[in-house]
Amino acid sequence: MTDGGKPVVEVIISIAGLMSDAPLSEVNDALEKAKAQAIVMGVSSEIDPFMTLSFLSLPVIPELRIMTKGVFDVSEQKYI
Repeated sequence: MTDGGKPVVEVIISIAGLMSDAPLSEVNDALEKAKAQAIVMGVSSEIDPFMTLSFLSLPVIPELRIMTKGVFDVSEQKYI
């Protein structure tokens, strides 16, 4: 996560950008710090921003998806 282009907090997931070889406790601590920083930066404390983003990219979620090329409207089969 960055603020003004400068890194503020990070969660290192070094295996293909999907997984980490660090112990679970270290990854969880880093993720909790990232979530706390997201709240400081204005994200609602009612949601988990990282889980939300990971679910939005799943192809099984109806209506809208975040894809590598942008937001995709599943119903209309086109990028918004």
